[in-house]
Amino acid sequence: ELKILCLPEEYPEDAEEYYKDIFEEKYDYIFGHGDIEGGVYHLGVDNRMLKGFRFGKSELSKNSKYTIFGHLHMHHFIEENVLYSGSLARWKYGEEEDKGFIELSNIYEDKPTFEFIVTPTIKFDTIVIEDIEDIEKIETLKNEYGEGDNLKFKISKTNWDEKEEILESLNKMSNISKDIQNVKFESIKE
Repeated sequence: ELKILCLPEEYPEDAEEYYKDIFEEKYDYIFGHGDIEGGVYHLGVDNRMLKGFRFGKSELSKNSKYTIFGHLHMHHFIEENVLYSGSLARWKYGEEEDKGFIELSNIYEDKPTFEFIVTPTIKFDTIVIEDIEDIEKIETLKNEYGEGDNLKFKISKTNWDEKEEILESLNKMSNISKDIQNVKFESIKE
């Protein structure tokens, strides 16, 4: 008895024309995969900065009780009834927020309820190295990280002259992967 619209991720030549008729009707739920206007990527980048077709958040909001999309990895609301479920697990560095799925209840009522269920997932931590002394704080993580493949190090530009010394120190540590390529390094540009 529910009217549901499912919008798979597609790449039509003229998206505006292709999707123009979908909002001629109202739906109980819209489930989809793709970009919605105002979505935020896990690094805090607003998708308005990107090119390409985005579904309008106001059309989705006024034409359904709830619209739930996949595609962006961070669970967040765009409107009161328009949201991204987020991903079940972390896929890369920068995704340090909780991961999980949405459980819908009371779906036949005007105001359905839902709960974001957090899933256990590997943690990717970012450690900022401001100077060579910060290497000491990484030593304390030996037991927590094993080989260190889920650590990311940001080395500040002000200490870029110490880069080689810092990299050498990290490479010698037993809790860091012996293959230094398995650990991601990023310089912070000021």
